[in-house]
Amino acid sequence: MPDQILTLPAKIRLLVEWSPALQILPAIAAATPGQPRAIEVMRLLEFLASKSELQLDDKIAHLLKEILLTKPGTELADYIAGLISGAIEYEMARYPGN
Repeated sequence: MPDQILTLPAKIRLLVEWSPALQILPAIAAATPGQPRAIEVMRLLEFLASKSELQLDDKIAHLLKEILLTKPGTELADYIAGLISGAIEYEMARYPGN
């Protein structure tokens, strides 16, 4: 697939379309460990599943939500939050003026 250069309106449309996910990521990182954090991860899964018409990702999101409500699931959510926090900190360090 050749590289595509997006026009400014296409870039803005893409940013607006995916902005809910960009807002949920810091919420995951900031949420209290355990079930509150798992709930934020579930919000992200629901948003991502809503971006397609496939029933497969809806089913996967539903199963993952059930898993996230268990103790191992909340541990998984906490691990994911750690990865997100690390990525946010890395990006903030790359652009210290922001």
